[in-house]
Amino acid sequence: MAMYMQIKKSMVCAAMRERTGFTLIELLVVIAIIAVLAAILFPVFSKAREKAKQATCVSTLKDLGLAFNMYSQDYDNFLPPYGLTTASGPYWTQIVTPYIKGGSEYNYFGYSNIALGGYRPCPSRTNNTSYTYGVNYGSVYGVFGYSEYYNSSRRQIPLIDLNPSCFLVGDARIDRIGNPREYPFDKDSDGDGVKDSNSWGGLGIYNGATERHSDGMNFLFADGSVRWVALSDFMGNKNKMWNR
Repeated sequence: MAMYMQIKKSMVCAAMRERTGFTLIELLVVIAIIAVLAAILFPVFSKAREKAKQATCVSTLKDLGLAFNMYSQDYDNFLPPYGLTTASGPYWTQIVTPYIKGGSEYNYFGYSNIALGGYRPCPSRTNNTSYTYGVNYGSVYGVFGYSEYYNSSRRQIPLIDLNPSCFLVGDARIDRIGNPREYPFDKDSDGDGVKDSNSWGGLGIYNGATERHSDGMNFLFADGSVRWVALSDFMGNKNKMWNR
């Protein structure tokens, strides 16, 4: 009996010595499991990164909301004009900079041509254009809240009288966002090979809006809130976000 046990033990030890690594099938199974886990987790990590970028964008727009509010308190409840001259600016992006923490001091005769994109760009932007946020196009010409330029004869409406669901600023490639019904979204309306959203010019056809965040955009509204808006809702003027 003792000899039998010794022989069996020797056989087990020999078998254990022979099994020094994984078989090919076992390795393939492990690789397949890793591939499946990667396919499941990578999209999750990607979405988490985009959510973090979107949160940063929201934070920037909230800071802009505070800056607009402080400016309105200094200027009889009116929002900053689109620009102070009809020539070279400065424009609203420079005008509100002193009201933002870390922004440079504004000087009318020697202003720094710093755009909001350079100050704190949206982390989800896909190019290095100087602007990553655009003002409501309607407001540029004094439809509500803004005037086209300082001392413009166009009528202004105080911030307090605005429709709370009307947006002031949103994700954009340029410093203005045009109404999608008047200015097609991401189209080449004038046939110059440049999409309208990438164009700029007082006489051009353009719409600066851009859906950076999961088929939608972040917007700062007149009530100071910042919300994500789906592209379809933006195009359809949901909740009258284009109206004063």
